[in-house]
Amino acid sequence: MRHARHVALPEIGDEGQARLEAVPVHVLGDARAVATAEVYLERSGVTISSTGREVRVPAIRSGRPELEEAAAFVAGALAAVEAIKAVVGAGEAADVHVTLTGPEEAS
Repeated sequence: MRHARHVALPEIGDEGQARLEAVPVHVLGDARAVATAEVYLERSGVTISSTGREVRVPAIRSGRPELEEAAAFVAGALAAVEAIKAVVGAGEAADVHVTLTGPEEAS
């Protein structure tokens, strides 16, 4: 079974996995973050569709251009986790914001 690890989790189980496979989602937001979210969702069994349930990735605020790619990855992963939690009814929804900052440059 492709999703045997998910089914083994008490938070998901057979019923939750069936829900994941039955609910198409449409991911919106920054293209880089959307790409990450879609990969995570597809690997969990979710179908990506332009007419599915809306999933919005959180805004990306890195403050530093060199951190924007990492911020997009984190935002996409968090959006996918929140979407999975919502579909299977696990945990409470989190108000997710992604702000990455790096060390100040030496003057």
